[in-house]
Amino acid sequence: MNETKLPTPALLLQRLFQIGEGLKNVDGVIGIIGLGSIGSDKNRLDKYSDLDFFVIVSPDAQEQMIESTNWLSSVGELDFVFKNSDHGCKALYHDGIYVEYAIFTIEQYRNWKIPGGRVLWAKGCDELFAITDAGQLMQKSLKAESFYINEALSNVYVGLLRLRRGEKLNATRFIQSFAIDNILELLDKRYSGKTRQDFFVLDRRIESRISDVEDLFKVFVTGYTSNVLAAKAIIDWLNQNYPCNQSMVARINALISAYKNDHPEYELNPESWTRNRES
Repeated sequence: MNETKLPTPALLLQRLFQIGEGLKNVDGVIGIIGLGSIGSDKNRLDKYSDLDFFVIVSPDAQEQMIESTNWLSSVGELDFVFKNSDHGCKALYHDGIYVEYAIFTIEQYRNWKIPGGRVLWAKGCDELFAITDAGQLMQKSLKAESFYINEALSNVYVGLLRLRRGEKLNATRFIQSFAIDNILELLDKRYSGKTRQDFFVLDRRIESRISDVEDLFKVFVTGYTSNVLAAKAIIDWLNQNYPCNQSMVARINALISAYKNDHPEYELNPESWTRNRES
C-alpha cells in the first residue's frame, strides 16, 4: 500500500465513531474503551496509528461478540481478520485502517485495570468510568535499578556463551533484544521526567523522547553478524554509567577477548560493524 494512502487521523476517528455507533445497537454491549492513541494519549494520533479498543459486554453476549466480526465489517470492507487471543482479533480494513480489539465483561475489565484507557461511550454504566479512572492511577511495579543492571549483564554473558557454541540467532536475542529491554528500563528511570508513551512497551517513540538515544542503539543493535561488537558497546556503556559487578564485567570482557583472539580479523571499532562477519 502506498504511504500516501495511509488513513488520516480524521478518517481513523470517523471509523471509530462508526464502529461505536454500530455497537450501540448490539444487544449486550455496555461500552467501548479506547486505548493508546485513541485512549488517554489521543494527542499521539497520526496517520501511522491504529485503533486499539476494548468492547465491554454482558456475560451472555461475550461469546457471540468474540466469534462474529459482522459488527466490524458492517462499517467497512475487511481485507484481513485474525483471532489473536481468546478475547479478540486484529483486522485490516480495505482502506488501510488497522484495528486491534478485545471483548471483555465488566468483571474481566475490572480485574485488568489497564492504564491509558478512555471511555468512548457507555450505556448507563458509571462503574465503567470508575474502573477506567482507577487504571490511570496504576503505576508499573518497577524493580530496583540494580535488577535491570544485573539482568543486562546476565543477558550479555549468556548471549556470548551461546555465540561461542555457534547459536548466533539465540545470541542475538540475548544480547540485542533481552539486554536492550533492561537498558530501556534504565533509560526510563534516568529520563523519568519525559512523558512515557506506552505503559507496556518502553521503546515506543523513544527517539523523540530521549535526545541522542539513536547514537546508543546504533552500536547496541548491530545485527546478526555483529554480536560481539554489540556486547562490547553495551558492557562498556553499563560499566561507565552504572555500578556493575566487576567480576561479571571481567568475565564478559574475557569472552569478548577470546572471540577476538580466535578471529583476529574481527574489529571492535563501532564503525566497522558492517565489515564484521561472525563465524
